[in-house]
Amino acid sequence: MAREAVALRPAPGADGGMPDPRSRAGMPDPYHYAHLLRAAKRADPGDDVMSLLMRACADDGGEVSLEEFENLFWLFAVAGNEKVRNGIPGGMVARLADPQPQRALRADPSLIASTVEEMLRWWTPVMTFRRTATTEVSIAGQRIRAGEKVVVSFNSANRDESVFPDPDRFEIRRYAAGSPARPHLAFGHGPHSCLGADLARVQMATLLEVLLARTAWLELAGEPAYLRSNFQRGVKRLPVR
Repeated sequence: MAREAVALRPAPGADGGMPDPRSRAGMPDPYHYAHLLRAAKRADPGDDVMSLLMRACADDGGEVSLEEFENLFWLFAVAGNEKVRNGIPGGMVARLADPQPQRALRADPSLIASTVEEMLRWWTPVMTFRRTATTEVSIAGQRIRAGEKVVVSFNSANRDESVFPDPDRFEIRRYAAGSPARPHLAFGHGPHSCLGADLARVQMATLLEVLLARTAWLELAGEPAYLRSNFQRGVKRLPVR
């Protein structure tokens, strides 16, 4: 399936230009791979996420259409790397700016799980999302009518001083065992929770474990370069030594 999909990858035109990468014309290979994957999973379902998704929709009396599945596959591909790709270097910025968290983590690797949660809270890779209010509600004295568009700021929520004491401080023990810390919202909430949250946590924890085992110390080797975006909080370059 992969070989067949890759064969459709667009090549530069005579002027060296490429199709818009945000369009279907610019990404025929992943969409075709999703097309083939859906057919394969319907013919021979397993216990993987894609098979379970389609089975759940069928059990509810509905069915994920081909176009919906292709778009879901693209969403999984993007969302499946953004949190980790931006969350790891973002959390590293905090750890490298102050040597104390790194010393504490190297002295007690059992704090890795708590550190991962604090990295996600402190950095919050996806900063905002727009939602539509389904019913009228009042939040902090602000009336929101049904049907109105609302910008949800996960970044602001994760720095709410009424929820997180000293919210701007990077504290690797904030989510340690027995801690009363409230859950962060880096993975959303309710029906809009991230499907791959547990996988992202495992990936980030594993990277930290290996990094600590293979190095004696890490420090910045230059200034980080940040992504210019009001949606994703990202790091373009993070030189370390």
